[in-house]
Amino acid sequence: MAWYPVQFSDYMKKHIHFSKVQENTWLVQSDPQSRCEAYFVTILPHAIVMYGDYDGVIVKPHESGNGNLISWMADATTLSYFVEKVHNGNQHHECMEFDEKICDETILTHFMDRFEIDYDLKPFLKKAMDDGEDYDDIEALFDEKLALLLGCHCDNLKETYNLKFAHKSRYNSYEVNFDNMIQMLTDVLDASFENEWVFYDWMQDHNFYDVERHDYSAYTHQIKWQHECLLWWARHVIETDPEYQIKLGDAK
Repeated sequence: MAWYPVQFSDYMKKHIHFSKVQENTWLVQSDPQSRCEAYFVTILPHAIVMYGDYDGVIVKPHESGNGNLISWMADATTLSYFVEKVHNGNQHHECMEFDEKICDETILTHFMDRFEIDYDLKPFLKKAMDDGEDYDDIEALFDEKLALLLGCHCDNLKETYNLKFAHKSRYNSYEVNFDNMIQMLTDVLDASFENEWVFYDWMQDHNFYDVERHDYSAYTHQIKWQHECLLWWARHVIETDPEYQIKLGDAK
């Protein structure tokens, strides 16, 4: 069967031992002699439940019956879609966690959008952030790159930038001009976030108020792994169990 391509991890590919221990329950193991690095999957009338060595998760899509649920899981390749159905089964399942790299990416994008900095400069600025450089470290090269993009000489970079981009914001008192752009770039390079509250304060101090949860969070390692486990199990069942192959064939 031709699946939507998924790059399963090498660690996932160790789980090659599948056992149907009850009519609606499977055991997936990396070592058939051990329950370590193993997990169970049980199909309920309207939900999929995973439990065992990798903690538990309930997934509740809008499907019912073993065949439909397994088929749904085998095609649930998008992590955000999977998480939506996890929240249907248990709204308190932890799926997101604070991630400083997401914060860095967010403030850099907001800075570039506010001051209309060409995205060709983004890799250069992101590397400067990752390397812990401050504005003094990159000033000469930044001026050179920005001047090249604006088609001017470094000596009249400030004048050219202001002529092209300077304006008073419609949405707040923040004025877009070369000096404020350099000040905020300095703040971006100096920023450090230990939690979401520091991030929120930084955003508000710089007149950004439309911050959503995804701006400082990433999917947890646990939910990404559970998603991969269930995809791995569901595709194996459909590809190897004649009962579900027949059902899928009849449904086409």
